[in-house]
Amino acid sequence: MSLSTALNIASSGLGAAALKTGVTSQNIANADRPGFTRKSVSTITTASGQVRADRKSTRLNSSHV
Repeated sequence: MSLSTALNIASSGLGAAALKTGVTSQNIANADRPGFTRKSVSTITTASGQVRADRKSTRLNSSHV
């Protein structure tokens, strides 16, 4: 594995971790707001080692908050 490949893999992992951290902080900050929609991030690792992240939203009723 070349250095540039390793750095690209590390960069994609750090980007996914940053996205997850941001989504988590938004969920915490907005949990008590009416109409709150919980966000989540799902990640997959590709065959080349890259990490891909996708955001999802889930509307919760007040009994789940």
